[in-house]
Amino acid sequence: MACFLVDFENVNSSGLAGITELSEDDSVYIFYTVKANSLTFTAHMDIMKSKAKVEYFPVTSGGRNALDFQLATYLGYFISRGAEMEYYIISNDMGFDFVKNFWNGREESGNAGIRRTNNISKAMADIRSRNMENELVHDELVHEAYVLSEAAGDVVKSETGDAPDSENGKSFDFIDE
Repeated sequence: MACFLVDFENVNSSGLAGITELSEDDSVYIFYTVKANSLTFTAHMDIMKSKAKVEYFPVTSGGRNALDFQLATYLGYFISRGAEMEYYIISNDMGFDFVKNFWNGREESGNAGIRRTNNISKAMADIRSRNMENELVHDELVHEAYVLSEAAGDVVKSETGDAPDSENGKSFDFIDE
């Protein structure tokens, strides 16, 4: 489950590349101004194919950087609701790195992760990469637990002369998910 906040004025339709990869658990919020308020037909068709929830936010008031401030405010709103998910700011504007750095690691943001990239496809690649890393860590922990359980079984066996069994409560069962 991820949330994508798109600075459409900055990335235009290219920022939506990969939107068809999203699931019904994902959300896309497209912030745009009169300077950038048109989609390519390809982008439009991809949005229509996407399973994600898509909302549009026209930025009609304010001056320079109004879109950036509104997008950052909306990110803070989401975080304040306690939704622990991955947030991606889709923009080339490195000014959003200050927003990202402000929220990452703060107690108020819980386990939410905030990242910036220039299109949804790259964000999805990042999600897949981190999921693979998490699976590797999980597998390593399961293996370590198994090794420790084997070592504990050997200790029990050497102390009692018997193999550990479930009746005396000295066996270890691990379920690998």
